[in-house]
Amino acid sequence: MTATDRTATGEREDGASLVGEGLPEGFPTVVAFEGSTRADLYERWLPDRVPFVRPDSVAAAREVIDESTAVALVRHELSESNRRAIRSLLDRRAPECRVVLTTSTRSPVADDVFDIRMCLSEPIDEDGFRDAASRQLHLAMYAALLERYYQTTAAMASLEVRLDETEREENDRYRDLDEHVKKLKAQLDAVERYLDPGDVSALLFEIVPPEFERQSDELPAGENKYRPDRCHQCDRDWNANPDGSRAGY
Repeated sequence: MTATDRTATGEREDGASLVGEGLPEGFPTVVAFEGSTRADLYERWLPDRVPFVRPDSVAAAREVIDESTAVALVRHELSESNRRAIRSLLDRRAPECRVVLTTSTRSPVADDVFDIRMCLSEPIDEDGFRDAASRQLHLAMYAALLERYYQTTAAMASLEVRLDETEREENDRYRDLDEHVKKLKAQLDAVERYLDPGDVSALLFEIVPPEFERQSDELPAGENKYRPDRCHQCDRDWNANPDGSRAGY
């Protein structure tokens, strides 16, 4: 699949948006810490429906970066102090944001500040940029949806402990959660079509919702009331890695 074959927002071919079910307003936003000329290019290369902001200073960035920020384009040639300030701001306000480092050199660079997921080096053309942006935006959307999916199925599992089948059918909270899970699952399936299997596997290793980390002395190791052994919707064993080995939390 080429860059021009992909949409940069995860929209289905029928045009129905995949973004919005439980996600922050404005998600996914791209923020660019770039010079005005490059920022102009990047904004023009992205579809109009992708929110794009370009703060001209770290102080200005404090006004626009929040949980809707999905991808940050950061120039490697910025001073280390500025890069560290940007890193600190992203860590506090948009911890799930995916950083794409850009550089004027002709080969990828190492960076002492950011854990680089992707580096774009010169020459950066439209196809290469759109492909990189599309991949990172889809990864950000998938990660955000997956975290909410886990949180919602965990909440359902907690109710299932207390309610029998008849009570679940009559419980408004349970029915709302069940409907939410179905919508999230449909969105995950649709976004996954734009990702490589390796990307999905990597995200499954990365994402452990905070509720899942709480342990209970009354339950076996690896299981607690916030994180059942498996997803009751897809039957995925949360204690096993994709290769079948036992997962650690």
